[in-house]
Amino acid sequence: MMPTQKEIDLPLLQTLVASGGKAPARDVYTGVEKFFPQLTEADRSELLPTDGNRWTNRIQWTRQALVDRGELTNAGRGIWAITEKGKARLERELKFLRDSPVSHDPTEPLPSEALSSSDAGGQFHRKSRGTSRGLRCSI
Repeated sequence: MMPTQKEIDLPLLQTLVASGGKAPARDVYTGVEKFFPQLTEADRSELLPTDGNRWTNRIQWTRQALVDRGELTNAGRGIWAITEKGKARLERELKFLRDSPVSHDPTEPLPSEALSSSDAGGQFHRKSRGTSRGLRCSI
């Protein structure tokens, strides 16, 4: 199943940090994909009715939402860059995930103490081991 935009947020930010803070879009697509080993070849190659690729389109929409929140910016044509605000959010959320005694379902927002009030709320569940849906907790 294809990840939602919400599920792609942190992997996109992590990919940019791992790339030194900025990267060409094509490298970001490849980096983000590594966080989702459940993606099938059909998921990666599915086309939209407009002939665009659904997977890259989903990442592009996620990027736009992060730009709108001030967490990403353009660093030149086709180059995506993480901002200080994006780095701070990533660090805060990863710290929360590392320190939490419960695992977090990435389809749900993190609690208000870990995010801005507009992102508050969410559901948590106990998990005995592993990570949630391929989300890794390292920078």
